[in-house]
Amino acid sequence: TQLATTAFVTGAVGGYAADAVGTYVLAYDGGISVAFGSTIAGSSLLAAQIALSGGISSGTALSGTWRRMGYGNGSQTTSLYVRIS
Repeated sequence: TQLATTAFVTGAVGGYAADAVGTYVLAYDGGISVAFGSTIAGSSLLAAQIALSGGISSGTALSGTWRRMGYGNGSQTTSLYVRIS
């Protein structure tokens, strides 16, 4: 087993910032109906935070433009998004 340092992980992912173009995030859309493949402004999304108890809460607002990559239903407003600009 090995322990990955911050420097190792940063080097392995090419130094991408957490919200760089091409990165993915699990985000909460605030109840807005966002269809699969649709784009949305990052200011309308909140990074999802998953609690150890299994619940999901919302975190900080995102920047840039994001595309929804996951499906959901009427009550599911947390999905996978990829930053496109």
